[in-house]
Amino acid sequence: MQHRAEGYVVPPLSRADIREQTDQLREALGIRTAWFPVLDVIECVVPEILPEFVLEVLDPGEMNRRFGPNTHGMTYADDFNILLRQDVYCGAYDDQPLHRFSVAHAFGHLMMHGGSGMARRTSLTTPIYANSEWQADSFAGELLVNWRHVSWNDTILTIMRKFGVSQSAARAMFNVFKEDGIL
Repeated sequence: MQHRAEGYVVPPLSRADIREQTDQLREALGIRTAWFPVLDVIECVVPEILPEFVLEVLDPGEMNRRFGPNTHGMTYADDFNILLRQDVYCGAYDDQPLHRFSVAHAFGHLMMHGGSGMARRTSLTTPIYANSEWQADSFAGELLVNWRHVSWNDTILTIMRKFGVSQSAARAMFNVFKEDGIL
């Protein structure tokens, strides 16, 4: 997951920092299973913790008009607001891997980037670990594919099934875990 998606410059976080944050979140929520119920957490738990939180589900046409085509969601972390495209919301509700990841990505922005003053866009010289999009992707991967539930004999296919993620997300996390000596 070392891509150069355009994002905002944020305080740097390592993969280990993000993994620790997702572990702490799972622990605080009492989630000890491999499967992370991302939509349930956003709809039921986050409003209890952050009463000012608002989840808005927008029609795809409205989302496209406001943010451009192919925008699955938008997070305004300082305002405690997540906007999701309706088909993404419904897809996450139906446990579709890509949409679960998109929701977890938006949730990552909410959890990590509030108050970080994301005013400056990234450039080619921005370190990857200071890119808001890399951080949110890493958060989504670590949250959905928790290292504590990965075993030495897991494959990309078993990771896909066990954690409800796409093949590309499973492959990315498989490679991260190999690099980190977890697999």
